[in-house]
Amino acid sequence: MTKSAQQSEKILKVARQLFATKGYEATTTRQINQAAGTAEGLLYYYFPHGKRQILDTIVHIGVQERLDVFAARPMSDVTASNLASRLLELFDLLWTTFSSEENYQAFIITVRERALLSDEQSAWLMERIDEVQAQLADSLRMLPEFLTISDAQLNDWVGIIFSIFQKTIYDELLIRNHRQLPELVRDEVINRIELLIQLSTD
Repeated sequence: MTKSAQQSEKILKVARQLFATKGYEATTTRQINQAAGTAEGLLYYYFPHGKRQILDTIVHIGVQERLDVFAARPMSDVTASNLASRLLELFDLLWTTFSSEENYQAFIITVRERALLSDEQSAWLMERIDEVQAQLADSLRMLPEFLTISDAQLNDWVGIIFSIFQKTIYDELLIRNHRQLPELVRDEVINRIELLIQLSTD
């Protein structure tokens, strides 16, 4: 990594910490410079549009990294017998990714400052989520349980799985501020996955 890239990354790291703890509006560029140990004005060299560009970059990188980790998880070997366990592995991966310090901070910022997202950013975020869901649907398409249902029904099924994951992560990370997932909560996720699979095969 070049010195310029290191400096840019340092500014992003400091800003991410400040935005997560103080909030975007309460954080000034001077505070970012002071915390990063950078000279006045250097922030604008790397981020010409200032604090807003830093926020946009943090949100973009955070979402991209979280979804890339999820999307890279291979599901080619999924079978009817291991479907529940493979879906639970995906949830565990998602939880681990979201609860890591940097991703947790970026997640908190994205949710807290969501009103500041442009229509273009919101559309991009939804497109990325749709891509990941479509990838999972493609992996499940040839399973016997899903051969007789339409693409729309399968997409709805995958959407329910993602809703289970999303609600659990939001409840535990945002509402309860749990950085470690309680075993009881994980068991509830397992039960919901197994129930959904059972209902789809009846």
